[in-house]
Amino acid sequence: MRAMAYYRILSGLFVFLASCMMDKSDTASSELTDINHIIHMGQSLGAGEQSLPIVTDVDTGFGNLKFSMGTHTWTNDYYPGKPWLRKKSGFSLVPLTAQQRGAEGETIANGMCDHLSQTMKNLEKRNSRFLFSFAGQGGRYLRELDKQHDDAKDERAGRRKSGGGYYKTSIDDVAQAKSMADSLGLSYSVFAVTWMQGEAESGLRVNRWDPQLSRNETIETYKKDLIQLKNDYQKDIVSVTHQSNQVPFFTYQTFGTLAATAQLMACDQEKDMYMVAPTYMLPNAENGFYDIGGKLLHGDGIHLTADGERWLGEQFGKVMRKVVTEGKDWQPMRPLRSWYSENEKSVFVKFHAPAPPIVIDSVFLPKQGRGLGFEVYDNNGQIHPIKKVRIIDDNCLQIELTEKLSPKDSLLVRYGLNTYVAEIPGTIKFVNPTALGGDSHASVEIGFEGNILHEFVTLLDEGVFYLNNTEEGERYTNLIVREVLLDTNGDTILKGESDDLRNRVDFRVGQTCFTSRRYGFGNIRDSDHEKSTYTFKDNNYGKRQGENYPLWNWSVAFQDLVVKLNY
Repeated sequence: MRAMAYYRILSGLFVFLASCMMDKSDTASSELTDINHIIHMGQSLGAGEQSLPIVTDVDTGFGNLKFSMGTHTWTNDYYPGKPWLRKKSGFSLVPLTAQQRGAEGETIANGMCDHLSQTMKNLEKRNSRFLFSFAGQGGRYLRELDKQHDDAKDERAGRRKSGGGYYKTSIDDVAQAKSMADSLGLSYSVFAVTWMQGEAESGLRVNRWDPQLSRNETIETYKKDLIQLKNDYQKDIVSVTHQSNQVPFFTYQTFGTLAATAQLMACDQEKDMYMVAPTYMLPNAENGFYDIGGKLLHGDGIHLTADGERWLGEQFGKVMRKVVTEGKDWQPMRPLRSWYSENEKSVFVKFHAPAPPIVIDSVFLPKQGRGLGFEVYDNNGQIHPIKKVRIIDDNCLQIELTEKLSPKDSLLVRYGLNTYVAEIPGTIKFVNPTALGGDSHASVEIGFEGNILHEFVTLLDEGVFYLNNTEEGERYTNLIVREVLLDTNGDTILKGESDDLRNRVDFRVGQTCFTSRRYGFGNIRDSDHEKSTYTFKDNNYGKRQGENYPLWNWSVAFQDLVVKLNY
């Protein structure tokens, strides 16, 4: 069976109808060689931007490898457009560890490669060794990283113009690795290509000079470009390695709906492309606390902590093993179809869950409002309030609405796009704008009456979160909360750094507030109990140090899922 995903265009917007999944189980698995190369490409999340301090700083003992020049093989001042001129001495093979390069830190490398090695021991008669290399750069469009355009070297790129050659560098990395393996008498192949990019296209552009596109044009262009990139990699890699198997392509789901939708469409269309997971469950780099040049810095919310990168790497490794070594089908957790029951005042959503049953999880992630990440709305944009979300079987959820709707209403469902968590009881009791943080950063304290610490338990387990005031309508302030404590009067204080105030609308006594996370998210996952190789290590934030990374499969974010009037 080979079913395709179906989509439609409505009022100039791309609308996701339903995903009838392609069966990929006949995708050929590959046998391991002595050295199995993983070609990684992408922008800042792929580069481990601000994923500091690193958490894999010593040889892990799994035998996995990087080049002696490091995990990152592209640089603008070392033959970016002519990578074959790089010195051979930089391509000797050394143990795979994370490394800091400026503001770049931990990548998915060790999480992915070490998880593959550990879990494949029982499947293979030999120890599996993986070589990791990354040739991308933060802040880049797909068309700056690919073969067909290489736009980073175009004069129209302005101040972001570089020597380009990211794709060329990654292919030369293959040639260099093949040459090194041959010289050592070792067999060699490319195991997979991994992709972490798409944030740049959120502005409805595919380069730095042409006008903005429409939403559906951006999605369609990104999808076509991504598939072409995959095809180029497969052709050019095999021309170097002469391996018989086709190299599979793995991507995450980029935060946001443009590239994320295009990535899912591409994976639906191509039998050798796979979406591994979303990223909203991962800790972001605002939790980071590190020293560069004697200055203490935090990362940006769009990036991940070092633990977040290594954890995502294990998700990649888990899926790659299932696909490449075990020859299994793979689809992420995702909706299949939705229908409305007038008698039950409910919308039902049927999911594909890689490891059923599905779970409503408001313990690991905070409860996302009453809808747990879901919103039901119509073609006019009217949102219909949700009363309750419940599980009705291993793969299906019931979303009960507060009111009965007419069967004539055209309903849609979206999930995972809202950052809201919950209202805070009461109003602001006091504000101290001249506090100091534990690291001597200028800070602000927002006080609420009484002990309400229980409101923030799950948020604090994860790390930092956001406090938002609502008195001024849309002009609310966003404060990154880094500490929650009780004062001597038993009142609750939320504390954050003054530099982390957004929009500069003052917090004032009497305002109501709510909490939120950096990423839009939801509470729906499956029951995958595969054990991680690593545990949370960074003790600068959160309360999960020493716990295993959970390798559950969280539902991908989606929007405009059409609700049918009957099953």
